[in-house]
Amino acid sequence: MKDLAIVKFQQGKAKLTANEKKVLDKLVKAAEMTAQIYDEQENKDYPGANFYPKDATKEEILQAAKKDPEILSPYTVVERDESGNLISVPYFVKYKKNLEAIAEIINEAAKISDNKQFSSRLYLQANSLLDGSYEASDIYWLSMKPYKINFVIGPIERYNDKLLFIKCSYESWVGVMDEETTKDAVQFKDYIVGARRRVLAASEKVDFMDKIQIRVDDTLLFSGMIAKFMFTSSNLPNDVNMMSKYGSEIVIFNPSFEKKFKEEHLPIFHGVFEEKFQQGYPKELLRKGSLRNTYLHEISHPFLRYRDAERRLKENFPIFDEIAASVFGVRQCG
Repeated sequence: MKDLAIVKFQQGKAKLTANEKKVLDKLVKAAEMTAQIYDEQENKDYPGANFYPKDATKEEILQAAKKDPEILSPYTVVERDESGNLISVPYFVKYKKNLEAIAEIINEAAKISDNKQFSSRLYLQANSLLDGSYEASDIYWLSMKPYKINFVIGPIERYNDKLLFIKCSYESWVGVMDEETTKDAVQFKDYIVGARRRVLAASEKVDFMDKIQIRVDDTLLFSGMIAKFMFTSSNLPNDVNMMSKYGSEIVIFNPSFEKKFKEEHLPIFHGVFEEKFQQGYPKELLRKGSLRNTYLHEISHPFLRYRDAERRLKENFPIFDEIAASVFGVRQCG
């Protein structure tokens, strides 16, 4: 079997109680197990990964979905029955054995946590894995007061489904809030949102700027799809209707950001600009600028969320979405 998609990071400077450390240990264990499910889903040799039969064409899948709409659900695997017809199998059925083991550990973490709100969130997250009630879990997560421990798990991003850009891959991450950097991020977000609200005209864009949350985490672990893509930030939920009702949470991942800055951004700067120009920009200034550019990218996503964009752009949506956020982020500075 190939190596599982797991990336571990060194623990940050945040002070944790003995109880919080016990909770974190269990959540890290649950997150690691998520990689086993992702391993079953990933297949780089086929545009549809392992979400659809290898011999199924896009046209056949769309035609079958007219009889079984769940075929186009983000949370089902498409298979053939004994007669060769395409059918949908819910994730919580397909990966039941793995999910039961993961949910058990999450429930153990919830049981021992001193934070009642966080315990409730963990119980909901465990239940959602077993019955597919992801929306209920997301709603509670978005409405609860920010907590120093951050834990996300489930089928989330669709980048592996290059056939229809529908199916979500499993991933998980565990982190602890970097309170000092989070304060800087919140101030920056408030400034940008306040400035843009005064100039944006009403349109079919979703307007939930007052409900945007942002935090910076010292990430302990990436598991599943996020470990393969090594994102430096995240903006969830992805569902535009959920965003309009409950807002969204932006998370900046400190360790992966630092890695990208050192291995990509800084070398590009040194490779492009002459030495005399470089002297005016010390490393720490460049790092801060790169970090705030990441804030801008994620803060821009809500401004670009048109209600019908995903249906119209289909598999091209993530390309336009990410590029537009980067460009618009710079424009927001005025």
